[in-house]
This record gives sequence, C-alpha cells and structure tokens, in this order.
Amino acid sequence: MNKLLLFLHYMGFAITIGAALYDRFYLVRNIRIAKGSNLERDLIQIYLSTAPLFTVGVAFILMSGIGLTLIHRGGFFRLSTLGLKQFLFLMIGLLFPFYIIPIMFKIKRLLSTSANENQGVSDQCRALLKRLYFVLDFVTITNVLILAIAVATSHPGRTTYY
Repeated sequence: MNKLLLFLHYMGFAITIGAALYDRFYLVRNIRIAKGSNLERDLIQIYLSTAPLFTVGVAFILMSGIGLTLIHRGGFFRLSTLGLKQFLFLMIGLLFPFYIIPIMFKIKRLLSTSANENQGVSDQCRALLKRLYFVLDFVTITNVLILAIAVATSHPGRTTYY
C-alpha cells in the first residue's frame, strides 16, 4: 500500500508540474502572441480546459499524502518539514475552489458573451487572465518548493516519504 500511495503522490506532482509548465511556457506565451486575433479566444479556451488535469494532480497529491501520513504516523501540521509541506499544499488546495475555479468560470462566461456578440476578447477577460497566470505561477513555484523540501530532507535507504 505504501508503494502505491507513493507512486500516486509522485504522479500527482508530475501531472501538476507538467501541466503548469505546458500552460506557462506554451499556452500563455501563444495567447500573448495571438492577442487581438481570432486565435486568442481558442487558445484561452484550451488554457481553461487544462483545469481538470490540475484537479486530478491535486487530488492524487492530497489523497496519497493523507494516506502516507496516516500510515507512517507523521501527524498533521507539526513543526517539521512534513508539516511545512502540508501547510504549503493546504494553501494550494484552498486556492483552487475559492479563487482559481471562480476566476476560470468568469473568464468562460466573458468569452461566451463576447462570442455571442462577435467581439474579440475583452480587456476585462485579459485582466482576469493576468490574475490567473500570476496565481498559477505562485502555485507552480510552491509545488517546486515542496518538491525541493522533499528532496532535501530525504535520506538514501529511508522508506518514508517525508
């Protein structure tokens, strides 16, 4: 069970960081290049369609992390590197339902409204996208920090994940 949970934990990080890098270095760059063209709306819709990938990655990390902590009796939110990683991930986990997803819905609504009126992407939509880029960059940096803490505190031959 430990190896399965550890595998799911690693997969969650790989999915989340991989999707974030794809979004940031491919989609966001191309959205900015396509500003004002017909392609901009399509790229934004593709960008928003990657949200389920992040949700799966975050769910893998959350569920496997809880399982691994319980198996190894690590405790939750203690003053340790494990507690720091848990706190940082909790911040990420709370950003999704309370901030990121609502912004994505607003952007989708603005895109559908402007599509019905045969208009381009509005400045309000672009402002929301900039906020979303910033928050998702923060999430990516935090995930990389969590990964760095995990690597820095791991010891060869140790079978626990924290």
